[in-house]
Amino acid sequence: MDSGEQNLIKSYYLLQKVADNIKLPLIQILHQAQLGKINNQTDLDQIEDIANFTLKMIDNYVLGLNINDNKFNLEPLSLSSVLYDSAKELDKLANHYGVKLQVSINNNFGPVLSNRMALEGFLMSVGLSLIESASSTNNKVVTLATHKCRYGVVAGVYAKEINLSSSILRQGTKLIEEAKRSMPEFSHTNGAGIFVAEKLLNNINMKLMVSKHHNLKGIGTLMSTSKQLQLI
Repeated sequence: MDSGEQNLIKSYYLLQKVADNIKLPLIQILHQAQLGKINNQTDLDQIEDIANFTLKMIDNYVLGLNINDNKFNLEPLSLSSVLYDSAKELDKLANHYGVKLQVSINNNFGPVLSNRMALEGFLMSVGLSLIESASSTNNKVVTLATHKCRYGVVAGVYAKEINLSSSILRQGTKLIEEAKRSMPEFSHTNGAGIFVAEKLLNNINMKLMVSKHHNLKGIGTLMSTSKQLQLI
């Protein structure tokens, strides 16, 4: 089996996970509509928020499939702008799960080389998975953050009481075709957001990695700063 066939099979199983993952929000929308019929008190704002984010997840999956799309051109980006915009999209979803969303940014890095659509899609997709995971812990806080390491700048999504390691992530990637819950140690859901994020990053030759930010664990990606790019 060549790499093209392997990617096609993996995309098929990822589609299954995305479809399974969006069942819950669709059930919630249906439940709100049914309540509205009964007591005429439908929460239209909640229905709108859930529907909007579900559509974004589908858009991210489709975007991840378009590996040859010219939308994936690299450009200098302000990480603070990308993180704040991603946090704005995630905030209402976090509230729905009873999770507090925070943003921690160091503005001294300067621009990084990446792709805005792919990077925002990565942050929102990983953010969904971290929010789902954190909702089952005592510390219901999720942080979008940046920090510097010896190789460049890391941007990612983090939480405190989650069970996540490089081995769990590798195992989950291998089990995407076999298990309904690829990373049961990490999340009670199927982790579809993690695999959508991985596909988006692959399209711009960036890697998904387990990362730490202070005393938090999460998933991030590494980028070069503009200063490093000038030296190259």
